[in-house]
Amino acid sequence: MTLITAYAPAFTLRAPCKGELGQRQDLRLQVRLKEALDEVALEKLDAAVTAWIVLAGTGAMSGEAIPAGESGIADHGSMTMTEGAVTWLLSGVRLDDRAAIVLLNLLLDNVPGPSVESVDLLPIHAGASALPVRSSPDSWDVYPGQDASLRFSVERDEELMESGAATILFDEAPSEEQSQEIFGLLLTWAGVSAWGAYAIAPSRPSDCGLIVDDALVMVEDELVLDLGHIRCHEGAFVGLVNVVAAIDQRIARVRELIIES
Repeated sequence: MTLITAYAPAFTLRAPCKGELGQRQDLRLQVRLKEALDEVALEKLDAAVTAWIVLAGTGAMSGEAIPAGESGIADHGSMTMTEGAVTWLLSGVRLDDRAAIVLLNLLLDNVPGPSVESVDLLPIHAGASALPVRSSPDSWDVYPGQDASLRFSVERDEELMESGAATILFDEAPSEEQSQEIFGLLLTWAGVSAWGAYAIAPSRPSDCGLIVDDALVMVEDELVLDLGHIRCHEGAFVGLVNVVAAIDQRIARVRELIIES
């Protein structure tokens, strides 16, 4: 399976062959440079990669085949620099193949295209192979799909307007500690989505996103996430369903999720 993006990046992105990202293995993310980046550009690049790594930890990019609660990146090293390349080592990666497209979006507006030759996301083991991501401006189904093992019901408007809300109903009221962990996962998803992780071409990723309108408050067994300035692909809300699935599997049982305008 060749991965497809609706964008036309100035650099080549190579990603593992079908299913490799889901094998809980160690990967190397390497950005090869045509010319050296200054300190500000390096900081932006590192921030974009870090955003993708923390989004992975929420379960948002699990896709259909991996339970969201088991999805993510177990560990990662700091950015290292050698002549002509910037590298991150990632351990225990278990993500949907299309997580690579989310990474691409985060990089597009945060790396100076003319300075970058290629981006490789490859298994570290010998003999690993990869395919270049293909550009197709009319493509739509480009982001990770929904966890197929959901234990709760989902009601979701087909199309969200500029604002909306996600209501999560739990089997019982989460504890304070559980609530804080839940808030952290939801705000991470929202924060990285605000960076354009689920952008809609041809708009620039930095012009796409959403914001959380109000502080999160758990009222007994109910949590409402108010969202505004929504300008993103519906894949963002598939990602939200996966985050809630991870919450259900890791933290507190969920009864129902309602996403509506």
